[in-house]
Amino acid sequence: MFVANYGKLNLANTGSDTVSVISDSNDTVVATITVGSGPSAIAYDSGKGEVFVTIYTSGTVSVVSDSSNTVVANVNVESLSAPLGVAYDSVKGEVFVDNSGTVSVISDTSNAVVASVPVGSGPVGIAFDSAKDELFVANSDIGENLAGTVTVISDSTSSSTSSLTSAPTPTQQSLN
Repeated sequence: MFVANYGKLNLANTGSDTVSVISDSNDTVVATITVGSGPSAIAYDSGKGEVFVTIYTSGTVSVVSDSSNTVVANVNVESLSAPLGVAYDSVKGEVFVDNSGTVSVISDTSNAVVASVPVGSGPVGIAFDSAKDELFVANSDIGENLAGTVTVISDSTSSSTSSLTSAPTPTQQSLN
C-alpha cells in the first residue's frame, strides 16, 4: 500500500515530501520514498507497476516504480497548479490529474501530458467510472455563489460533456 504523507503545510509551503510503502502482510512501513513537497493523491498502474503521486506545491506528478521504490519520472502538469486529485484508466493507460481549472491527461507510456480538458474552478477531486468511460471532477468553485459543480468528462473524446450543480463545496468520493 502507498500512502502520501502530505503533512501540514505552513506559510512557507513546506510539508512532508514522502510516500510510505506499507506491507499488507505485516502492516509495517517497508520503504519511504522522497517525491516532492506536499504529495496529495495517489493512483496505481498495476500493469506497469507504477504509482502516480500528485505534488501539490510544485504542480507535478511523480511517477514511482513499485519494484524499486524510486521516482522514475516527474511530469509537469500545469504551471502554478495545485493538483489534489488523480485517477487512472487502465484500459487506455491514462492518468487524470485535476489542476487549477483543468484536468491534465498523462500517457503512462510516455509519462507526458497528452491533453488538457477545461473544468470548473477549484477542482478538488476526481474519479473514473470505467463502465461508462467517464471522469467526474468535483469543483469547489466557492466564489460568490458558494455552489460547487461536478464536471463530467468523456475519456473517449477527452472533452467535457456536462457540468452538474452539486451541494456547496463537493469533496472527492470513490465510485467503487
